[in-house]
Amino acid sequence: MIRPVALAGCCCSLALGQFYLVRGRSMAPAINPAPTTHSLLLLDRVSPLLGWYQPRRGDVVVFSRPGGEGRSVVKRVVGVPGDLINGTTLENGYFWAVGDNTKCSVDSTDYGAVPTSSIFARSCYTLPLPVPLTRALSRAIKLIRGVT
Repeated sequence: MIRPVALAGCCCSLALGQFYLVRGRSMAPAINPAPTTHSLLLLDRVSPLLGWYQPRRGDVVVFSRPGGEGRSVVKRVVGVPGDLINGTTLENGYFWAVGDNTKCSVDSTDYGAVPTSSIFARSCYTLPLPVPLTRALSRAIKLIRGVT
């Protein structure tokens, strides 16, 4: 029998975007607050895809890291067009994003302003989960996708 919560989660995921499992520590304590947890994000992929989304300070976004060969990263937006960052005003179409845990974050401080077009999702909700549960979820997702 399908549980109502699981069914609701699947429907939300399909309608809004997807779930995204975060393992890194660069966004601690907001995401992955302890070494014994990973976080599951519910992402809105629709509004960035349709061009309805413009980053705002404080938003947590998922984007393709500049020079990262398609690698996606999760960071917080701290600068938007018109803001003065490191003596330079951010131009239209760019934002500045950093990790909350600056000690272990590779972010705009390292690679500079990021094109808004590289955002493919924004985080709507964060759910911290124990590591053993996230490992089980990862295995289940791989099985569903047919990845071994």
